[in-house]
Amino acid sequence: MLSYKLAVRLIPTMTPTPTRKIFWADPYRRRFTAQVLERHEGERPSIVLNRTLFYPTGGGQPHDSGRLGDVRVLAVEQQNGRIQHFVDHWPSDDEEITGEIDWPKRLDHMQQHSGQHLLSAAFLDLLGRPTVGFHLSADSVTIDIPGSAPAAAELDQVLAFTQTIISEDRPIKSAVLPASEAAKMPLRKAPLVRFSLPSWG
Repeated sequence: MLSYKLAVRLIPTMTPTPTRKIFWADPYRRRFTAQVLERHEGERPSIVLNRTLFYPTGGGQPHDSGRLGDVRVLAVEQQNGRIQHFVDHWPSDDEEITGEIDWPKRLDHMQQHSGQHLLSAAFLDLLGRPTVGFHLSADSVTIDIPGSAPAAAELDQVLAFTQTIISEDRPIKSAVLPASEAAKMPLRKAPLVRFSLPSWG
């Protein structure tokens, strides 16, 4: 088993806090500035920021890529509310840094994920078959549904429904709501996460 030493250097004057996920407030934003809270040294050097636009791997969706200052972001992971940005080398900026996500990759993920929701809704509403798994990669998207493979006629029905919704060009709206308000909405899946959000900026 591969083992290595890990060193953590806390930047003085900075108080460790959960990373503010500004991609929730503005998923179309491409650039941001942030303060460096931690630098993790080891075989996989990483940086923790006070806020970020980089979406971490999770929920069947891969992480964002891009740059932090003059370095490439190779992977993004979340642990206990803190998002680690794994980089190819240390940036020259030590306290404040400018980040930029790979926008074509982010847009592709957004479109593919939205398409998955449409397909899942079609399979459930038309065939009574819920989605039990979802995975998005660089070149494919898969959803898992229970039972045997759908018949050709059923697939035609699902695709026709999905293409009709896409052609209507409906707006996609996102919101962060208190649990009491979310409970009143006709959600397909009850939220599993409970948290409070800091102010956006």
